[in-house]
Amino acid sequence: MLEENISERSAFMRLICGISMTSCGIGRIAHRPNCWTGHLMIAAGAMKIAEGVFQYCPMKAMMGTSMQNEQATSNTFDSQDFMSKEQVSQFMKEFSEAISGKSNDTTTSGNTSQNPS
Repeated sequence: MLEENISERSAFMRLICGISMTSCGIGRIAHRPNCWTGHLMIAAGAMKIAEGVFQYCPMKAMMGTSMQNEQATSNTFDSQDFMSKEQVSQFMKEFSEAISGKSNDTTTSGNTSQNPS
């Protein structure tokens, strides 16, 4: 049996997308029997359904070996360089204040317009 290489969430999304693609392809073929895009949609949808059911992506498996080798040779991203939980929560607080207009930095003097009359 193949080793699972995608998460359950990703597998569920692939399953849903595969079912949608397959049903759209069937609809195209039902409307126009000689439609080659319908056949391609069915084939691609069937592959996505299989990826979702078995939780295995062959493209990810092929790319995984080269990505592991590249990741082992270059350490450009280190988890210590990323923001801490406190920094993230402070950033989100400031962002939500800026979006809602509750920031102390905003002034309304620049937003007033004067009528020339």
